Amino acid sequence: MNDNIKGAYSIVHDPKDKSRWFVKLEEGAGVFAGVMYGYGKFFIKEPTEPGGKAMFNFERDILHVPESLKGKELPADKELEFTTLLGSILYDILQENLDKVSERGDRLVLELGKDD
Repeated sequence: MNDNIKGAYSIVHDPKDKSRWFVKLEEGAGVFAGVMYGYGKFFIKEPTEPGGKAMFNFERDILHVPESLKGKELPADKELEFTTLLGSILYDILQENLDKVSERGDRLVLELGKDD
């Protein structure tokens, strides 16, 4: 895990619903700084071949794009970098907050309070 990942993001809470939280990319995220997004479903996809690697998949909802990125199409390598960054951030958030994960029916939910 990249030790600098903590400088790449901050958690932002919805002022109308304190149980909802989003991620804002900070200066440590480089060209992606200023993007704000939320995570949807995430899951681990088991390897399809013996000895293969499990895949970490997640949905994301982009809420805000800074003017410097609006209307620009990212080249494939930057899109991969962006997706990898969001995956690393999700992994970091989960690792730091496993004690805040709860079951709701067939779903796991991560609830971060405003002071987390």
